[in-house]
Amino acid sequence: MNVSRRIAVVAVLLGMGLVGTDANQAVVLKMATLAPQNSVWYNALMQMGSTWKKTTNGQVSMTLFAGQTQGSDEDVLRKMRINQLQGAALSAIGLWQIDEATNVFGIPLFYQSDAELFHVMAALTPVLSKRLEERGFVLLSWGHAGWAQVFSRQPIKTLDDLKRAKLFTSAGDEKMVQWYRERGFNPVPRATTDLMTSLQTGQIDALPVPPLAALFMRYDTLTPYMLDVAIAPLLGGQVLTKRAWDRIPDAAKPAVLEAARAAEQQMQRQIPADERKAVDEMEKRGLKVIRVKGTKDETAFASVAKAYADSMRGEWVPPDVFDEAVRVRDAFRARKGSSR
Repeated sequence: MNVSRRIAVVAVLLGMGLVGTDANQAVVLKMATLAPQNSVWYNALMQMGSTWKKTTNGQVSMTLFAGQTQGSDEDVLRKMRINQLQGAALSAIGLWQIDEATNVFGIPLFYQSDAELFHVMAALTPVLSKRLEERGFVLLSWGHAGWAQVFSRQPIKTLDDLKRAKLFTSAGDEKMVQWYRERGFNPVPRATTDLMTSLQTGQIDALPVPPLAALFMRYDTLTPYMLDVAIAPLLGGQVLTKRAWDRIPDAAKPAVLEAARAAEQQMQRQIPADERKAVDEMEKRGLKVIRVKGTKDETAFASVAKAYADSMRGEWVPPDVFDEAVRVRDAFRARKGSSR
């Protein structure tokens, strides 16, 4: 068989998937994140990519697109599905667009501490990983953005104050918007990429956001009050498409996962301390923190927490996943107790 004919045959076989690629061929994963450059999340991802390249001897590397350069999570997911991107560090918004079961980590007033949250995360990871894989995505690790506090233009001290505020909520989740409205809130759905503009124009006047993100994005300059109630943790996740994962040599996959989980652990260690520093820094530049711990207002928030959480079972979170989270959480509290 002459050379040209041999090449043609190999090309056909490759197209049919009958000939494997060179095991040493480099796999470059194009990934996106909403995290801005030089933020703690961006730096953790860059370290993950550097570790991939080193520990796989160059077989796996990453090109990271930061900030909003690839659009919203919805835009990123669309690009992943047509293979323009192979992976992403998705926010909670992006994760629930793949599978609503990941909403289990965003239930308001459901978790009381980082330790409790991380314990439930570890217990539910096998189930949620399987669900994501069934939908064409591989979970590498979780991301942690901190705990959402309510930042507002005017002081918010009570549940009624919060219900009267024009409260930012994520665009694209009509079920969540309806849930808020049915309980007397005034949700205003907006894309995350439009958040600053919505604040500047007065379309929203309150937003639940972690202090670290508020500091980095300077949201506090437009919302100078913070209600010191940990509404819910904001978790994301590092994911690849199943198609991209299958391209990674089997021998390199453990190193890829190990580096991703190291990034997860780094964020779990660093974010809580950085959150406290962020609040201190914003207070120095004028933020007024409304602390309700130990007051009747805290009791009022706590009294509605269980009812709100229970109403999400089956509506926002699949019943089996919700029930397992409750079981694991309550067992943790019974064994160790937890307070934030």
